[in-house]
Amino acid sequence: MKKTQISTSVRGVTVLLALIAALSGFAIFAGSDRASLSIDYHNLSYSAYTYSMYAVSFDGIDPDQTPVSLLFWDSARTDGYEKGTELYASAVRGYTTIGGKRYAVFYSDGIAPKKLADVQYCRAYAETPSGAVYSEVCKYSPLKYLIDLAAMESATQADVDICGALRGYGAAAQVRFNYKTDALATDEFCYIELEDAVFDDGFSYGLFKKGTSVGVRDTLSASLVRFVDENGETVFVGKDTEFTVTRDMTLRAVPAEALDTSALEGRTFTAADTLLVPCFYTASPMTVEARILLPKSYSGRGGVVIGSYGTSDDVINLGIYNGGKVRLFFAFEGSSTSYSLLFDTDVRSSKPRHVAVTIPEKGGVCRLYLDGALAEEKAMPCDIPVSGDRMVLGGDHRSGNTQYFKGSIYSLAVYLGERSAAQIAADVLCGHDLTSKNLLNAYIFDEAAVTADAGGYGWDLTDEITG
Repeated sequence: MKKTQISTSVRGVTVLLALIAALSGFAIFAGSDRASLSIDYHNLSYSAYTYSMYAVSFDGIDPDQTPVSLLFWDSARTDGYEKGTELYASAVRGYTTIGGKRYAVFYSDGIAPKKLADVQYCRAYAETPSGAVYSEVCKYSPLKYLIDLAAMESATQADVDICGALRGYGAAAQVRFNYKTDALATDEFCYIELEDAVFDDGFSYGLFKKGTSVGVRDTLSASLVRFVDENGETVFVGKDTEFTVTRDMTLRAVPAEALDTSALEGRTFTAADTLLVPCFYTASPMTVEARILLPKSYSGRGGVVIGSYGTSDDVINLGIYNGGKVRLFFAFEGSSTSYSLLFDTDVRSSKPRHVAVTIPEKGGVCRLYLDGALAEEKAMPCDIPVSGDRMVLGGDHRSGNTQYFKGSIYSLAVYLGERSAAQIAADVLCGHDLTSKNLLNAYIFDEAAVTADAGGYGWDLTDEITG
């Protein structure tokens, strides 16, 4: 981002400004092939009072003869940013020269401390004999200016401190802005940039209150799109959708394909089948996702989807209990105490269902998702066991494998960490995210004797319980 130090005379007072280059788009104008206006720089002033400043270049227009004004809006408009719809207009407050080019300087109205994170939309305007001339629309947040300033190599510690204080609207902001503590809010804001996508206001960046829902749409021609963050992790899937703001991030839209569930082949089981997962699960939060089919008519225990029950070591079991209810079972080596979480949701069906369970640390909330929708929540009653023996799919280690799964398993994936509702919904639509860095292992089942691990560890399944 370009930084230009200039000295400009406004109201007869010389002020040193750190102006940040804001936009490089072309000016929008009508009625002339020569006259144009462009908002090239913006800045925040917090001396006597707080306001934003804009430097506007002009070609084919003499502001001394043809009045130029800056139109302001406090929210995005779907019907255009035209003269007469503005919240207010600002006249030229002075002139400055940058790189040999003359600019008109404009002020916004004063900004109250609780408005520092609000977005301003503005557009330069002039009425010429040939018609109205407009600049591009500029989207500007005073708080974003401070974020940019704090990120510069030349930023002082004071710049960094005030940026941090304002991002949380903390009391420390009053030191620089001389406002009372009780005038400040306690909201936290996150900055988000988009690639190949825009927000509802048509811009690809914005500052949003944490926890709010924000609309976004891609600019690709693909029929389905996956939005991935700066780490390559899927955040959500959708063409024109909303997501909940949780942190600063850069989101990139990439083409995606919906999973053809009709092409999936389920694996059925008998007591003689024991698909061994040659790995151990550590005592870390995790998410287990499985696409299964347990017939609606089945009345007994549906059996184990994945588990290590039947050994003297720690036990983790995920299965289907009586009535089609999902059950988590935990036990610890050397202890006679076990823990069972029985959800009330019936997952039996005439078609495959996607079942996902998040397993948190003790005191957290276990969440059950059915076909991507949150079905139930239950408190985690214990620490997460360490699977002391290798896990089994479609059964467990107990003698005779009596609790083998009585339906079909189409696929299963295990991820480190608790996946979000949006990530789980994306996996329902597009299949398990096999590119996630948090993927431990994933299996797409068929009737073969060996099922390759689609995860990153190469833990292929075999029909052997040992070895």
